[in-house]
Amino acid sequence: MPETALICRIPEIEAYIARYRDRYDPSARRNVPAHVTILYPFMAPELVDAEVLATLRDVAAAVPGFSYRLAKTARFPVALYLEPDPGRHFSALIDGVHRAFPDYPPFAGKFATVVPHVTVAHGDEPLLCEIEVELKIALPAAGVAARCNDLVLIENTRGQWWEPMQTFALGAPPAPV
Repeated sequence: MPETALICRIPEIEAYIARYRDRYDPSARRNVPAHVTILYPFMAPELVDAEVLATLRDVAAAVPGFSYRLAKTARFPVALYLEPDPGRHFSALIDGVHRAFPDYPPFAGKFATVVPHVTVAHGDEPLLCEIEVELKIALPAAGVAARCNDLVLIENTRGQWWEPMQTFALGAPPAPV
């Protein structure tokens, strides 16, 4: 079934996690880059019209582009992920999109709290422990610096392969005083 999703791509982390994602994250095998999910699932691609695009453009513009770091690993029951620090800007995007499109709750409303994260791998406890140790050794001590300047609407109308549909620029950062 064709779907859409909203993500923030994180190319800065790919070199550190691509080998794990390629093997242990199904979304990587479906052409989804390293990212923080802002909204999944979103509406069917055929419902995305000029009004939806304009609303997404406004939501993105309301959040200034921002810098963050990826240094800390954490876990969900069957997944290892990296926490963006600070994560509040991603949360602002998640909240802004949800307010604009209340009929599409993040992760279909399965979770009371949505944690901004970059999935590294899905698996059982021994596998995730092994990957976590390797990743902690590979990552720079201060983590990986990254910058978010846009929100990307992706779609999979051609089957299982995800592709960018539209990119929305985040707002300008505040001018230095």
